[in-house]
Amino acid sequence: MSDLGIDTRPNALTLAGVALALLLGTLAIGAGAAMSPTLTAFGLIAAAVLAISIARPEFVVFFTAAALYMNLGATLAEEHNIGFFTELLLMLVGGVLVLRYLTRREFGAEARLSFLVLLAYGVTLVITILHARDPLIAQEELIDTIEIMVVAFLVVAMITNAERFLALANGLLFGGIVLSGIAVAQYLTGSYYSDWGGFAEATVHHIAGETSSWRASGPLSDSNHFGQILLIVLPIAISRAIIGPGLIWRVIGIVALGLVVWAILLTFSRGTLAAALIALAAYFWYLRRLALFAVIPVLLAAWFVPQVMPPEYTDRVMVSVRDVTAVVTGDGYVVDPAANGRLAEMIAAWKLFLEHPVAGVGYGQFESYYQDTAQRYGLMARESDRQAHSLYLEILSERGLIGGFAVLGLILFAFARGGVALRALGAEGRTVEATMLRGVIFGFVGYLAASALLHDSYKNYFWITAAALMAAPVMVARFAGSGAFGSDGAQVYNK
Repeated sequence: MSDLGIDTRPNALTLAGVALALLLGTLAIGAGAAMSPTLTAFGLIAAAVLAISIARPEFVVFFTAAALYMNLGATLAEEHNIGFFTELLLMLVGGVLVLRYLTRREFGAEARLSFLVLLAYGVTLVITILHARDPLIAQEELIDTIEIMVVAFLVVAMITNAERFLALANGLLFGGIVLSGIAVAQYLTGSYYSDWGGFAEATVHHIAGETSSWRASGPLSDSNHFGQILLIVLPIAISRAIIGPGLIWRVIGIVALGLVVWAILLTFSRGTLAAALIALAAYFWYLRRLALFAVIPVLLAAWFVPQVMPPEYTDRVMVSVRDVTAVVTGDGYVVDPAANGRLAEMIAAWKLFLEHPVAGVGYGQFESYYQDTAQRYGLMARESDRQAHSLYLEILSERGLIGGFAVLGLILFAFARGGVALRALGAEGRTVEATMLRGVIFGFVGYLAASALLHDSYKNYFWITAAALMAAPVMVARFAGSGAFGSDGAQVYNK
């Protein structure tokens, strides 16, 4: 028996699963030898992941979180012609979940409630595609969303105790360390003409005045979105630096914090900087009773940021300050062409919402409406169809009030479940779990704050973070035993 009260002795089904993993590895060697070395390596890694996941289910949670955070599916498809990773991930998580239920009767206590919420949200998506002008695009968007929602549900069902929740948080932290570390290494070595296997995209963009520079994009195609996903990890790294436990975890947290902050600066994203300030202000306000612990990271950041901040970043921020002042006061005009374009796209989204307030113009349809809307309202003309550049305005324009209330309800549900767990963990004096959960909560805050200026291009980040918060109450004894399968969950929570 383990410390979690789980019978860890091998049984026939577990041994059969390990045997299956070895068989898949053997087949991968044979198939890969006939096709490509890359496929051989991928098959062997997949077999190893399967074997470890069967024996240690918290690993599948860690791996899923890290893979989604690193955008592994898209990167493997685009850079290495392996286009079936997401399907394999679904099979891995689903297979391990079924195996654990059949052998141990394990099933996340929050899964039933989360399923009902996700089902209701999915119904609203279906409603908003029925009148879409381009049904094919709407259906593709719907399929992509449902696919990642299924992964999110399976993750919620897999998290049955505090150990697995921490595995998810650590998976996000690991992904953040890898991506930000690669971005920093790329900057220090000047190797911008290599994309580091697809995990370090970078392009030259106008920064301010006559200055242009490389902007890091990580595994994504846009540096602003890369900055946004780094915000998820930023409070988690701070939580590790504060709580540990132990020296090694604190060092990992401090290193992660430094790398993530540095990588954010290398994106030159002004929206990310603003969202980071919002998330960190909220985080440290929550920690105001632990004044010493709150001050130390602030002092470290105050020293570290000027050391690594590219000199062009200050100029870029000052241009934004002047443009925002001009918009708010009405005195002057916006000088940054990028800001002008985004403002036009946001106004167009708002106008479309006013024209179609109930169900919007249809899921995934804003781009095809932009040019016509911009022309009708005298907005900035663009060379191509554009996205709304604001998640919330995009939702309102494409899905109307139906979609707006659905997303709001989903976000509030995730925060509510996280809040319930946080209060209960605090009452039980479990500071490690509470501090790490707090990091995930404020990471979600940072992501949502940045979404005010970014459209919905990479859905996996929203859903994996929301899934973590939905599952959080299973860390508490009185919630873990009240799941969909009676009291079985009481055998798998952390005491």
